[in-house]
Amino acid sequence: KTPPAQEPSPSRRAPGIDPPHRPMAVYAVIGARGGTGREVVRRIVERPASEVAEIRALVRSTAEVPEDAWPKDERVKPMCGDVEKPETLREGLAGAQFVVYAASGKSYQQCVNVDQDGVKAVADLCKECGAQRLLLVSSQLVHPANKYNLVRGFINTIVTGPFSRKGIMDFKFINTI
Repeated sequence: KTPPAQEPSPSRRAPGIDPPHRPMAVYAVIGARGGTGREVVRRIVERPASEVAEIRALVRSTAEVPEDAWPKDERVKPMCGDVEKPETLREGLAGAQFVVYAASGKSYQQCVNVDQDGVKAVADLCKECGAQRLLLVSSQLVHPANKYNLVRGFINTIVTGPFSRKGIMDFKFINTI
């Protein structure tokens, strides 16, 4: 666990400079139902309430979210929003300072709609809504449990060749842990 960043001690600050003011922020997590999105929400909840005002957990359907998907915290607000229908994200992104894009497609067409077109659409919406930061998180098919997935096999052979024991996705997983 990474310790939280600490402000420099008064003796290490330049004379006459006050510590930076950190206003309470609104976060929007797109794809909050998936494994990566859930973890992102959980990590943001760990931040103090003095730094995080609200965490908008954007999912295709709030009715399909398991009760234990996110920590019980009044700052977590489940909201509907579908990357394949970008206009449904506008309400969840409005006023958010930080947006985390953790959505991913599972079929070929969803990958095009979500991982390609959706990223651009969300970036454009973030500009319109005044978000300060957009973080794109990608982890689809990286875990070794997906070793025999056809798409993963195809991606692995592009860089390393069809007879390599390890492929690009294996190296990506190793570098993330």
